[in-house]
Amino acid sequence: MVGPVAILALLGSFLTLGAVGSPLAAAAITPYVSAGGLSTCFLQSVGAVQCWGENQYGQLGDGTYTASVQPMAVAGLPPATTIAAGDEVTCAIATASAAWCWGRDNYGQLGNASTAPRLNKPVQVAGGLAFKQLSMKGDVFACGLTVAEQVYCWGHNSDGELGDGTTTDSDVPVAVSLARGSVVQIAAGDEHACALLSTGAVWCWGDNSDGQLGDGTTVSSHKPVQVMGLSGVDAIAAGESDTCAIAGTSEGLYCWGLNNAFQLGDGTNTNRTTPVPVAGLSSGVEQVSAGFEQTCAIVVVASMQAECWGANGYGQVGVGSLSTAVKTPTVVFGLATNPASGLGGAEQISAGGWHTCAVLNIGPVECWGRNNMGQIGDGTQGNRDLPTLVMGLYAGPQAVSEGWAGGCALEQSLEVRCWGTDDGTNFDPQTSAVPVLDLGSRTAQVAAGTNDVCALATAGSLRCWGYNLNGEDGVGDTDQHPTPQPVMDMSSGVLSVTEGDGVTCSIKTGYDPFCWGENQYGALGDSSTSNSDVPKHVGLGVTQISAEGLEHTCAISTSGAAYCWGSDMYGELGDGSTTNDASPQQVQGLPAPAVQIATGGTFDASVHPVGFTCALLTTGDVYCWGYDADGELGDGTTNTTPNTAPVRVELSGPASQVVAGLAHACALLDTGAVECWGDDSVGELGNGGTVSSDTPITVFGLASSAISLSSDDAPATCAVIYVPAEVECWGDNLSDELGDGSTASFSNTPQIVQGL
Repeated sequence: MVGPVAILALLGSFLTLGAVGSPLAAAAITPYVSAGGLSTCFLQSVGAVQCWGENQYGQLGDGTYTASVQPMAVAGLPPATTIAAGDEVTCAIATASAAWCWGRDNYGQLGNASTAPRLNKPVQVAGGLAFKQLSMKGDVFACGLTVAEQVYCWGHNSDGELGDGTTTDSDVPVAVSLARGSVVQIAAGDEHACALLSTGAVWCWGDNSDGQLGDGTTVSSHKPVQVMGLSGVDAIAAGESDTCAIAGTSEGLYCWGLNNAFQLGDGTNTNRTTPVPVAGLSSGVEQVSAGFEQTCAIVVVASMQAECWGANGYGQVGVGSLSTAVKTPTVVFGLATNPASGLGGAEQISAGGWHTCAVLNIGPVECWGRNNMGQIGDGTQGNRDLPTLVMGLYAGPQAVSEGWAGGCALEQSLEVRCWGTDDGTNFDPQTSAVPVLDLGSRTAQVAAGTNDVCALATAGSLRCWGYNLNGEDGVGDTDQHPTPQPVMDMSSGVLSVTEGDGVTCSIKTGYDPFCWGENQYGALGDSSTSNSDVPKHVGLGVTQISAEGLEHTCAISTSGAAYCWGSDMYGELGDGSTTNDASPQQVQGLPAPAVQIATGGTFDASVHPVGFTCALLTTGDVYCWGYDADGELGDGTTNTTPNTAPVRVELSGPASQVVAGLAHACALLDTGAVECWGDDSVGELGNGGTVSSDTPITVFGLASSAISLSSDDAPATCAVIYVPAEVECWGDNLSDELGDGSTASFSNTPQIVQGL
């Protein structure tokens, strides 16, 4: 049965999108995320609920019908113990075990004895029933399990999904005709539902056109029918038209029903009318969550890891690509670490409508996949093929960007604070963080470069400020701009921004990249070598782009291939040559697809760019290429000859992020440790010394809960720390870029940024 790795994982196995609630619900509230159709909701440990994403029917519960790309508090809901987000409806169990729902109500799916078209605030489910579990998947009906272990459903019933033997809709809860033993869990799909009995048997009812009832037929049933071939079931989850169960003494996973997108995980796309084993998951499954066309599980192998499979056109499987489908379970990138020893572990996972979310063991929530309505919660509307932090759920700094002349951080309020030279007000250095004014709206991302900063608004517009020597502010001139200015042709649809030494790049809707600024060596990627003070289109579809280096730019394509362009004197483009190129060239020799890329570099004595590049692969390995005089490649060598082929960095474990500075690089490991390599003349390696290293060394004294790094074209690095909530920086401080309130020239150990 369920092992001792994490009892909370058992709670998570019940608290899935397809099966919300638990016999353990009376215990302390465990933070929990529920991914709906185009929205997401999060239950905090204090019982407060926040939602984000689509809100056409009021499913965010904030009293409006306006979509939100960041979490919004549900209005008027008593402290909750469980939540369930469906397609266009959300429900929760709150004070006195009462059920509350909000959102679309055309079939009575809010259960409050009405069929109002929509409601944007919670209303109590009628009947005075005391619930301990709720479940929904689609937007037409919901089910609940009472403390008396009876199952009730309400809403649409054309396929018998209410399980009362009729096809009559009901706007109040009706009892399911299930009198075969006590029920311990329920799971509602799009138009079918299932119940797990204390005997370990599973009974399902409703639509069966794809075999989702598991009785060996495709005949729908208005009353529960028993799933064939299953015994000793511990947990169930219902997807759109499929169902899964954890069963047997080995805790293996079985699924059945619709399989058009490989969501059953058996390696085929053949529908199944009875349970089939999921490939590679014959034991150790702690939790399962079935989405619209993807399925995810938390599994104990050598460590606790999150695995997903199925449709992946939006990146919802979380493996760093946008492939059409992943046929069998695949480890979600960056969420593979045992919670007992690191940060990457997922305590709970929820597969929704083409997006997926997880609560990490240290508290943050990360989501990935489709994001057209902001359901990822990162402040943008760009699809994400890797786990991405939900912004604003926890107190403290949310993100950091460290440039050469200063740094900036996003606060929980999504306001920007900067230190150093570019504070967005004037060019007077600031030794601690100060608010940036005139941004006009809340910010989703901030990017600090050598002498300029850009801020991406949650509305998708871009503003930049700074010295603008090469037009990198993108406003049509090369004048200085001490305050934020709108970037030309970037008033909407911007998904991300990166800023380096004279070059700025962004990605717009449709994975469309643009660059502007310095272009002597072709770093703008527009096939020219002329500077541009307005954005120029790069002919390549990309999911991530890095302009933080010197005179060269790199990106990850939608297929996971790495491309670079610009200066190539030391092989920093990675295409096997040392020839500059003003158009993207594919990096050669990477042994696996890349999920992230980082560019670095400085000038040599002859004032020529000497750049290097590092890429993080799907394996968690980091490979680097280019200039290596100070050990920038991290492979145990140093030389001043071109390195045109990627070499593996000798990290102590898998990484989840890599960043590159002037002549050093750092990686955030799955364990939460940070390792750096390369130049250390001003303490860039953070180990208390000033001796360069051609192999990675651990940053000294850094708090163990780092969740992201930044070293954008800087001889310094910063880390966002989750506990305690702060930003710590180390390295050069000549321009007050450490923000620690001091004027010391550098620090070789992490210092806390003041003013955040």
